[in-house]
Amino acid sequence: MSLGDFLDRHFGASPFVQRNEADRDDAADLHASRELPFGVNAYYNGHTLRTLDSALVQIVRLQGLYAEMLDDTGVDAYKHQRNTALESIADSNVGVYVYEIRRKANRWPAGKYSNWFPNFLNEKLKARFQTRSLYQHEIYIAIVRYRHYSGVVGQLDRVFNAFNPSGANDRLETESRQARDLEEKVNSLMKSLAHYAPRRLGRVETEIGPCCEMARFLRYLLTQEDGPVLADSYTPVLTESTLRDFAELVAHHSDQETDAKRPLLAASIPSELTGPGNRDFRIQVVQPPAVPPGTIAIAIRKPSTLDLTMQYYEESGAFRRVNEPLPDAEDTGRKLAMLYRDGNWPAFLRLVVEAKKNIVVSAPTFAGKTEFINMLLKEISPDERIVTIEDARELRPPQANTVNLLYSRGNQGTANVTPVELMEASLRLSPDRVIPGELRGAEAYVALEMLNSGHGGWMTTLHATSPEHMFERLAQMVMRFGSTLQRAEIIDYARSLIDVVVQMHRYDDGVRGISKVLYVSH
Repeated sequence: MSLGDFLDRHFGASPFVQRNEADRDDAADLHASRELPFGVNAYYNGHTLRTLDSALVQIVRLQGLYAEMLDDTGVDAYKHQRNTALESIADSNVGVYVYEIRRKANRWPAGKYSNWFPNFLNEKLKARFQTRSLYQHEIYIAIVRYRHYSGVVGQLDRVFNAFNPSGANDRLETESRQARDLEEKVNSLMKSLAHYAPRRLGRVETEIGPCCEMARFLRYLLTQEDGPVLADSYTPVLTESTLRDFAELVAHHSDQETDAKRPLLAASIPSELTGPGNRDFRIQVVQPPAVPPGTIAIAIRKPSTLDLTMQYYEESGAFRRVNEPLPDAEDTGRKLAMLYRDGNWPAFLRLVVEAKKNIVVSAPTFAGKTEFINMLLKEISPDERIVTIEDARELRPPQANTVNLLYSRGNQGTANVTPVELMEASLRLSPDRVIPGELRGAEAYVALEMLNSGHGGWMTTLHATSPEHMFERLAQMVMRFGSTLQRAEIIDYARSLIDVVVQMHRYDDGVRGISKVLYVSH
């Protein structure tokens, strides 16, 4: 089977196909939505969109739980009920995509209650709001009813339609059947999620005329102007065996091999398979043993199809703040300096993590470096994509979007994969943060180069007895890599890239604590 046949068989049509036409109103929004897993082409009716590959899409917004009070157990129960409902409607021809929009709350809602007690609670919550970052969450569910079935049924359906003399009528009947099935699925889902007050998006009248809520939402997914979007999907098509087949076809198409001995694959999906006017899509595959057994990491990097002009940048205000200091960076720097001077170490470290500063935890053996890193990982936003690099699974990021890369120390394993190779591969997996478990050798040079390229929020550990000793050891590792820089130059280079060094110590009474915090720029 060719790569093109594989994409058609398992996705109904190539999921990468894009076109230049969009009809009727909101053309710009529909055009922008082509960057999503289900590229939208036109409207089917007031609350249904038609995709480029003839699938039909409806979008439901969960407006929120209306129960008056819920503890963690109650919230978890509703979440389990929601996931069960989503899994129940996803099958061989229905895909379910869940988008959680996480907006930072900038102001406390105004207003007063008639009773003193709610006002008292409101003031308490408002005081806490002033000291912590609070977020508002919105959940949208896109239900996609594909026209093609997967597997043997899909093959028979395509053969039947190809030889059916009444092709046009059959197409209309098929689409009508699609629409009815989608309507039933969405109605069933909304009934199951009644506690979330679900509402189907559609076309609404506004002061300036009709507006398509679906198209506006799809555009927001691309701009994410008010906050990040965490995406999940309930599609049973992408099984482990399917992904292995996909990796092997990509390898074959690029004259490479991928297996347990060669688990890393960097290749391209050629433009003839991604659609007219597109460029090659770059792909990175990592298979076991370089990832945990039973998992596969695949990242497809898709070049933008936008063709922007100087006029666009000028009109969008891109040049308005040229050479102005970044207000957030200045404000964060002042807060960090104040917390550092005051010795408020918990608040200092929380802000260091939130601001994506680069951290090295330095300590002798058995001083608790890894446990401290695991504690810091809990302070990272749950929306971020984390890639860890270790020789044994010790890091435990709580973020759902995590890729764990593994190497064998001393090249003892089946795959001769080095930490340097994994560090280079990690940058092709679109990470928000890369967390090397520990720096021991030549990977130190690659780590510094990665920091120099702008990948912030980095955390790692290193065996050393003081922050000064840590920089000395780091310089030795880089020099062993073959760098032509002198030791003092490497130390200066590292100090320009590493923001914070936390020195840990195991005291005689058995307590493992922090003996020193170095804020390098202070």
